[in-house]
Amino acid sequence: MKNVIKLLCSAAVAVLAFTSCSSDSTSNQKKLLKRLVEVSKDGSSTEAIFIYDGNKIVSIDSDAKSTDFTYTNNLITTVVEVNNATLVQNTLNYTYQNDLLVKVVSSLNYEMHFVHNTNGTVTYEKTTKDNDGNEIVLFHGVLYYQNGNLVKDERTFDDAGINIISTQVQTYQYDSRNNPLINVLGFNKLLDQFTAASANNVITIYKESTIRYMDTDQVISAANLYNHVCKYDAENYPVEIVSEKPFFGVENSNHSKSQFFYN
Repeated sequence: MKNVIKLLCSAAVAVLAFTSCSSDSTSNQKKLLKRLVEVSKDGSSTEAIFIYDGNKIVSIDSDAKSTDFTYTNNLITTVVEVNNATLVQNTLNYTYQNDLLVKVVSSLNYEMHFVHNTNGTVTYEKTTKDNDGNEIVLFHGVLYYQNGNLVKDERTFDDAGINIISTQVQTYQYDSRNNPLINVLGFNKLLDQFTAASANNVITIYKESTIRYMDTDQVISAANLYNHVCKYDAENYPVEIVSEKPFFGVENSNHSKSQFFYN
């Protein structure tokens, strides 16, 4: 009888262990980014801490700024950014139609407008207002998406100057692994976050810039290729990305790598 009881206890422990492992495996597939460290080539680093309510992001606190998020139902509708050095606050209000982002209004005197086309592309523009209240277009362009990833950004800078046409095309290639923020509810709707809101991780950026002087027909062009080297954990989330581009922001020649830590 004692042997039977021992066998039943062993079986129960095995079931509990299997259940625990299965539960852990499931939770691993829904990882949330808790800490992001950006490391520079000079050895310095900055840190950002991510706070959540379930899978809704509440705040991101970094050395440079603090960011608070507000949801309406399952969509991020307000983001408040405060520069820690200057204490300048930027409030961003997001407007959606049929769960698709159509407008971002900033308290720092700019707006972004998005039009979702039937072919899957998104037409966009960024505007501001002068002292007389006249609207000025800063730039406009087209975003191309594939499998939840921004694969191309074609942009024309409307404020380049008289008789000048300035354009920029950025093309992105991705891995097949999880973006660190893929499980944050509603973050993939924030088109103004560009590649940070994609489903996977950028491994190559090809940037082409062209300036054409209409009066002389002179053209100045430049092209840059940026490669990202990624390391992943067992659940296919990046733990390190070596590149000149921080996770948020633009390329910086002093940037060395981004390090990711999850729950």
